[in-house]
Amino acid sequence: FLTNLVLITSIPLVFLEIISVKTAILLFLLKFSIDLLLLFKTLQFFKNETMLFSYVLVSIIYPFMTVYIVFTMPFKHFQWKGRYFKP
Repeated sequence: FLTNLVLITSIPLVFLEIISVKTAILLFLLKFSIDLLLLFKTLQFFKNETMLFSYVLVSIIYPFMTVYIVFTMPFKHFQWKGRYFKP
């Protein structure tokens, strides 16, 4: 979660010129590379390398989705596996 939060917060920090665009891109590429390596090894183990093609799009969407979920779940109720969870 924290690496995704850092990626999300780096966007406004670039616009405010607190960090450089180069630094933000390096952060993204570092996370992208590590996740890609782990995912590739996992998909190779399960003999499902074809799923790797969707990783580029998912790697852009995933940080926003996880940060949104972490910050909204304490305030929303939801159902999971037949159980109801309330804040």
